[in-house]
Amino acid sequence: MYRVAISDRNILKVKDGKVTFRYKGSTDDSYKLCTLDAFEFLRRFLQHVLPEGFVKIRYFGFPATRKRKALDHIKELIGKRLAAKAAYYPKKQKEPLMCPNCGQVLVFVCEFPGYRGPP
Repeated sequence: MYRVAISDRNILKVKDGKVTFRYKGSTDDSYKLCTLDAFEFLRRFLQHVLPEGFVKIRYFGFPATRKRKALDHIKELIGKRLAAKAAYYPKKQKEPLMCPNCGQVLVFVCEFPGYRGPP
């Protein structure tokens, strides 16, 4: 909302699969140059993109606490839309999983979450 990871004015050159940009050093506040492979530059840039469902700023716009009524109204509208969508697309009944050895119905115990890298 406030700033992106790197602004356009700090990207100085993109040529032959290399990206040259400037950044401010953390110790002496002087600008320094860095040249990276384009894929490494994109990898570093995408580390600043939040995963789906994460919100960086919650006090601007409808998520703000001052707009709680508007947020409740939006949630209500989304709920009605999801309910209408669910009625339009009825869920198919899945056949239960069977054990290949004994033929008994398998019971779901838990699900292992997928690995998510650092933000």
